[in-house]
Amino acid sequence: MSSYRFDIDVLRAFAVIAVIVFHSANSLLPNGYLGVDIFFVISGFIITKNLSEIYLKNGKFSIINFYVRRIKRIYPLLILVVLISLISLSIILESSIHTIFLTGGYSLFGISNIFFIFNEDSNRYLQEIVRNPLMHTWSLGIEQQFYIVFPIILALIIKFYKFRFINFASWFFGLLTVLGLANFLFFTDQINFSNSFYSPIARFWEITAGSAFYFISKNIKVNSKVSNYLSYILFSFLILLVIFSSYLGLRYNYEIALTVFLTCFLIYFLTFSKKLHIFNISAFSYLGKLSFGIYLWHMPVLFLLQLSIDNNYLKIIFTFLISLLLSFLSYKFIENPIRYSTRFDIYLKRLIPVVPVLFIVLFINIQPSWNLFNYLVTKSEHLTTRNFSIVNNSFYEKNTDMSQININNNGILLCKEQDLNFDNNHIINNCFIEKNEDTLVHIMGDSTVLSFTPMLLNSSIKSDIILSSRTGALFAPNVNYINDFSLPDKENFKLKENFIENSINLNQNISPQYTNNIVIISSIFVEYMNRKAIIGNNDIYIDDDDKYNFFQDQLVSLVEKFDDDYSIIFIPDVYTPKFNLDECMSWAIAVNNNCHNPSIDNVIEDRKSVMQAIQNIDDKFDNVYVFDLIDTLCNEKCNYFYKDDFAFKNDRFHYTIQASKFLSESFDAFLLANNILN
Repeated sequence: MSSYRFDIDVLRAFAVIAVIVFHSANSLLPNGYLGVDIFFVISGFIITKNLSEIYLKNGKFSIINFYVRRIKRIYPLLILVVLISLISLSIILESSIHTIFLTGGYSLFGISNIFFIFNEDSNRYLQEIVRNPLMHTWSLGIEQQFYIVFPIILALIIKFYKFRFINFASWFFGLLTVLGLANFLFFTDQINFSNSFYSPIARFWEITAGSAFYFISKNIKVNSKVSNYLSYILFSFLILLVIFSSYLGLRYNYEIALTVFLTCFLIYFLTFSKKLHIFNISAFSYLGKLSFGIYLWHMPVLFLLQLSIDNNYLKIIFTFLISLLLSFLSYKFIENPIRYSTRFDIYLKRLIPVVPVLFIVLFINIQPSWNLFNYLVTKSEHLTTRNFSIVNNSFYEKNTDMSQININNNGILLCKEQDLNFDNNHIINNCFIEKNEDTLVHIMGDSTVLSFTPMLLNSSIKSDIILSSRTGALFAPNVNYINDFSLPDKENFKLKENFIENSINLNQNISPQYTNNIVIISSIFVEYMNRKAIIGNNDIYIDDDDKYNFFQDQLVSLVEKFDDDYSIIFIPDVYTPKFNLDECMSWAIAVNNNCHNPSIDNVIEDRKSVMQAIQNIDDKFDNVYVFDLIDTLCNEKCNYFYKDDFAFKNDRFHYTIQASKFLSESFDAFLLANNILN
């Protein structure tokens, strides 16, 4: 049997296509990310196969030589992709680039997955829009970390068992796989998605599964005719799993487990198969050879393409074709020449023994090392943006971020709860704009409510203002949500309920001093209700058919907590732009296309259920009003800009200071039309 495996390269081709489709249009293939798990299994199988064959042929293998081969295989292309990505993005981006630079830096150290565990935005890997073109390097980090320990473990097994190592290795790596699988299914942190998705501890078992099945294939042989049938069946099931598993309602860790073992058994039976046409097609096999390059190139390519192309099918086609071209060029002129050259081997062999000592020194001095790394990344970022950027910085002066709002000589972010609940003294001292008026406006909700402060201050209403804000708070009692692939976070739910209760109590303590009381309630209700799984009392999941009625009932209970002489104003979200301001402005064609904002018909349809619930409350209570900004933000399309160079939002969710002031005219008209305070 030839050492080269056509069939495995065909599997690589399938995996990389699945990943490209997922990242380009995850609504078309929600489980395309499982292609990464296929890569993990293949890596485990191939690395084990290569090292074992070297030992069986020569009676030994060199750990140093293994590391040299891995460095030559991975780093030339990785460095090229990181450098080109950072330089090209420095030309067109301004405020969004720091995290991308950090990702690039960490990826070169093989630890970008560790960075994402501690980065609150890391689950953007699974979102519709690519916001970090180097985010996919997390999987490379997992493999690099495995490559560090695997040859050492295998060398120890061989040392003690010599040529009998295959039997023991089968049991050893099989046991590691079973233990890792049990940990992944039952003991990983299912509340914090990042801890289980990006953790090497939660992922190594997928690679050891490939290793274990290599050793099993050496011990247990199967008839080629049986293998042929089973290979076709397993490959068909694998394709069906990747395409349709989202309809089964399985949690992501069970989907990954099924994918891993289908891939393991498929590779196992392919080992003994003969004349399987689909696994011997040269075009697919060559695509598999280029799969590493295609995988690395596709995210930076897609990051740029998505700004100019809104059609999902065109994004998939162009991302694939451009990535294929770039991977062909890099494979021919960079990867292969360096991979098969021995020119720098001697220097790498001298360097590798020093690396563990360097890491120990860095770990002992973790804080200074961290500071130095961040300093170097920041300086690199400033250097590239200063020399390459074509961004018009004056544009950002016209679209000031909400964080720059100051009240009572403090930044407004002091009013945004996140991990803990504020006490009432904190709110009074930092979030109470007192002007000794006879009207109190108390605005409550998630962090988006803070961006309405300039609107209130510039409106005709004369009032004192209190801000009660909590990041991610769906401001309705007992209505909670979870992000994709997570379990209910009971502690966070409790903090959110406490926040609502504290906000109401604070209002009831202060409001008697005022003649008129207005309560404004706002959250990105549509975003939460339509795109999250909704959790009710006692952590019970609410069916999609029932969740809007449940939402309405809880808002009714919220309104009933306030006196009838209050004016209660709901401000629902209208739409969430696909792109933040920095991304939108980076590509002229995106600006000309209104940054791919949705049509008003799509927005109306998207908001229908939430708006019906809120409108029912408006009909039920005489003192409830709905300040709907859809007519201000939308005509035929929902506008990204309200006039030249002035955008409504700069981070997709929060209005700019200037836009918030612009909304004050609509707010005044709303107050007048509804005879509020008149």
